[in-house]
Amino acid sequence: MGAVVVVLLAAGATWAVMRGPSDSGTAAPRTSSTAPLTPETAATNSGSASTASSSPTTGDAALATAQRALAACAATITAREQLARAAAASARDWSTHTGAQRRLDSGEWTVAQAKAAWASSKAHGSADVKQFAAAAAAVEAADSTACGAVVTDTASTSLAGKGTACTAREKALVSVASAGSVVNAQWAAHIAMMADKAHTDQGAYHDRWVTMVAEAPAPLKRYAAAAAALERAPACSP
Repeated sequence: MGAVVVVLLAAGATWAVMRGPSDSGTAAPRTSSTAPLTPETAATNSGSASTASSSPTTGDAALATAQRALAACAATITAREQLARAAAASARDWSTHTGAQRRLDSGEWTVAQAKAAWASSKAHGSADVKQFAAAAAAVEAADSTACGAVVTDTASTSLAGKGTACTAREKALVSVASAGSVVNAQWAAHIAMMADKAHTDQGAYHDRWVTMVAEAPAPLKRYAAAAAALERAPACSP
């Protein structure tokens, strides 16, 4: 007589009972080697997979931090770049104005040449000073600490090179602003002096002007060195 197989389904598990010709009783139950997948188990597994796929990795978090740090630093750099351009304009015109006197004194230029240089540089004077003041205010309003941690925040990411470049750029821009502020202050003082010339004793005016011409070269030289270093500095991009 062939074997009889009785299959019982209970509580989601499969139990097989085999009875053969020589069986005198019921054999021990044998369970499937694969645990059944109940609705509760399926839901738990599905939720775990979803959580794992949606959770950011450590690398993703570091990259996001680096991107935020670069964006904040770049915003400050933009304001500093504008101040550097304003400093360049003031330095250009103050150098032209005082340089004309030195060339006149040395006999290199005629009075007509000196007057032409004075007129051309004076024409830009008020705009130079206003532009510098506005740019300086924008830098003051920006986050001056934004670039402080950019190297650290980008160090472990593919943006590390950009972090280093932005830090170097900011350092060069700070030097330009520092040197440029002295030059701009001298230029602004002379612009105010020229505006009040009609109400100033001519002897006193001349003596003050001579002193200004003598004091101008050193700050202009420091500015020129800072501007040259800025030319060599890498660009900053987020």
